[in-house]
Amino acid sequence: PNSVIGLTACPSCAAPNALTATNITTSSADLEWVAGGSETAWNIEYGASGFAQGSGTTVAVTTNPYSLTGLNASTSYDVYLQADCGNGDLSQWIGPISITTACGAASVPYLENFDSGFPACWSQVTTDTWNWSLDANGTPSSNTGPSDDVTGGGNYMFIETSNSYPTGSTASLLSTSLDISSLTTPQL
Repeated sequence: PNSVIGLTACPSCAAPNALTATNITTSSADLEWVAGGSETAWNIEYGASGFAQGSGTTVAVTTNPYSLTGLNASTSYDVYLQADCGNGDLSQWIGPISITTACGAASVPYLENFDSGFPACWSQVTTDTWNWSLDANGTPSSNTGPSDDVTGGGNYMFIETSNSYPTGSTASLLSTSLDISSLTTPQL
């Protein structure tokens, strides 16, 4: 009887592994990995989280670690890595790893209407008395608070004050940093 046996050649260019990102700033991230063999060249492909591989930005590098620069602040990226063993011999891609760059100072004038949700570079103080909540349709307690935002149909932030708290209680919401250096008379 005839039989067919399938054989697959072992890859001659082993893939790197243990890809990590450290020292992530507003515009860069340091990438480091373990070489799959004796290769001294690699390809890095990166793009906005969820990008289709092949449509990202590809960089050929010869150093490990490598500082990936030119990134946008407060942005999530996916990063892939491939070994280049020379003469067109490439490994399989590994990844992605996901990184999110740090928040940068926003330029002025600045407006936040919360219509896209709670902003990534804003935060709530967790040691205060009340918590801020994002809403669009009126507060949970009756006859208090807004029923809509100032523009109509958008979001707003509120605190539920129906509970009794001592005088001096706080509800702190921190905005992103603002770069006011271009203003002669900054105002809020």
